[in-house]
Amino acid sequence: MTVNAKAVEVMQFVPAFAPVDMSTGAGPTSDWVTMKDFRRCAIVFSAGVGTTGNDSTITLLQATSVTGTSSKALNFSEVYVKQGLLVNAIAQFTKTDNPTADNSYTSDTSGESELVWVIEIKAEDLDIDGGFDCIQASVNDHGAAKVGSVLYVLYDAVYGVDPALGAIAN
Repeated sequence: MTVNAKAVEVMQFVPAFAPVDMSTGAGPTSDWVTMKDFRRCAIVFSAGVGTTGNDSTITLLQATSVTGTSSKALNFSEVYVKQGLLVNAIAQFTKTDNPTADNSYTSDTSGESELVWVIEIKAEDLDIDGGFDCIQASVNDHGAAKVGSVLYVLYDAVYGVDPALGAIAN
């Protein structure tokens, strides 16, 4: 990455889903994104305060196309968390181990908190030999009003690709 480069010159920002009330029955529908032109993706989940007991769960899948072909679990072992009543007052992220080390993460205090969770995925974490190069992050139905969104931040371009041209989501 060029030292003086701007974020928009070296990263691709792709919404999985825009801010939405996450109590819509089945939870918001997330777009898929391809990592073909990037080595890394930070998945950023942000949500406002909701209701105690209606906790957030984020789930990752991988597929062979941006239509979700042959989708299967994308396991991860850590999450970076900022969570509390005033998340902007929390200075640093806390690295949290995903206790089940599978493809989902939840926090039993996330219903009543503002939150920002970041999950870092490397392209090599996917089943590359099986042709998997696309990812999806989805969030559960909260059962009560809670506004949230997920953003994919792709970076570390494979071929020095102009980020405006790469990582096309469906």
